[in-house]
Formats: sequence, structure tokens, C-alpha cells
Amino acid sequence: RAAESDAGALVAAHLLARNKPLNSQMISDGLLGDGHKVSKPLVEKQLATLVEAGTISAGEWGKAKLWWPNQERISATDDDEIDAKIAALQARLPAIKAAGLAKAKEVGERSRLPSFTLLGEHLADEERACEALRTRIAAREEKEKSGPNKSFTPAEAKKIRSQHEKLTKEWGRRKLMLREKLQEYCEASGKKMPALVEEIGIELDEDLGVDPTQFGVKCKWPQPKPGKK
Repeated sequence: RAAESDAGALVAAHLLARNKPLNSQMISDGLLGDGHKVSKPLVEKQLATLVEAGTISAGEWGKAKLWWPNQERISATDDDEIDAKIAALQARLPAIKAAGLAKAKEVGERSRLPSFTLLGEHLADEERACEALRTRIAAREEKEKSGPNKSFTPAEAKKIRSQHEKLTKEWGRRKLMLREKLQEYCEASGKKMPALVEEIGIELDEDLGVDPTQFGVKCKWPQPKPGKK
């Protein structure tokens, strides 16, 4: 409990710090929140003394009575201090706005990148296309080994070569597209390509001993880890 001799200074300081109309109960509760227990009757006694001294003003509205600091007692230096704080905050505002715009741009760029789920779907499409091509090649080789050699007309041979070139070109295009998307992810996340490939669990053609360059597909990928089959 605050001593009565200190109560006047506490009440005056509390009102000056808030600088707004308060009733006696609000002042008593506020002082208690600041760690000073001053009863409501003692607060009202000190308020009357402060009004007589001209430190504060009082007003009544119906049953409500409020007290507030005399505004002319507030030093002009307080306004200067507030103006200085406002100027300092305004000086920081451009940098804060620039940082916010940069962050918003980064978020926007990342939101346009395909998700890992979509990348997985692209990879699955590529693997299915490659597997279908390998199956057709293996079937053709097996047929040529087990059955009589079949002669193709020039038109048939041309059609087969054209289809093979189309499939290998599409294979290469999809590999390159996936490679570019993964590279974008690497640049956005700061990860190395081999680490990202391992994290996603991509099984490269090279990991399975398939050399895409033999089929005319030129797309450089991270080298598989030593010993990985």
C-alpha cells in the first residue's frame, strides 16, 4: 500500500502519463496495475488537492466525475519529442515498404512454381513414356531375333524412323522441362540439384544404366552417387 504522502505524486504522475479524462476508480485500478495500491477514497482526496493546486482539472457529467491534467502544464518539449518520433518513423517507412514489396514479390514468384506433387506427376509421365519406348524397342529386338527377318518398304522404314525421332525428341523435351523446373526450385530454395533430386526420390535414367545420348537425347543431369545402381 502506498503511503499517503506519496499518493499525491502517484496520482498526478498517473494522470499526466495517460493525459486523458479518468474517474477515481480508473485511477485507483491503474495505480494498482503499476504496483501501487492506493484506495479510491485516498485517490479522490488527492485529486481534490491537485484541483486546488491547479495541477489538474475536473468535470461532472451526470453522476460521472472525471479528472484530467491541465493541458497548459504539458511542456512544449513533449510535442517536440513526439514530432521527432514521428519523423524517425516516417524515415523508416520507405525501407519497410521496400522490404514488404520485395517479400511479396518473392512469395509471388514461389507461388507460380509448380508444386512437388506436380513435378512428381511430370516425372511419372516421363518415366511412363520412356518405359513404353523401351518396351517397344525390346519387343522389336526380340521379334527380330526369334522370327524371320522382315523387310520393310522404304515408306515403312521412313515412318518408323520418323516415329522414333518424334518419341526421342519428346523424351528429351520432357527431361529438359523437368530439369529446368527443378533448377528453378534450386534457385528459389538454395538447394543443390543432386540434393533436391535425392530428396524428391527421382530415379534417373542414368541411375538405371541407360545412356539417353544413345537415343539422341542430350540433357545433362546431376551425376548419380558412386555405387548407386
